[in-house]
Amino acid sequence: MVLGCELLFGKNPARLFPALYETVQEAIGIRAAALDVRLRGRTDLASLKKLRLLGTIASRTIAASDL
Repeated sequence: MVLGCELLFGKNPARLFPALYETVQEAIGIRAAALDVRLRGRTDLASLKKLRLLGTIASRTIAASDL
């Protein structure tokens, strides 16, 4: 649905649905932080890949003031 809205209206879904985007972004941030805590200190390859991905999430978020 979100991709369809972007194609139809030519706008970023975060700008079309700012409240929903903010809610989802916050929920994902909370879950990502919890996973980060569980993975800290592990040295297996899968955990290191997950930690690397988790470290990039913040750079992809959009501040509410920018919506």
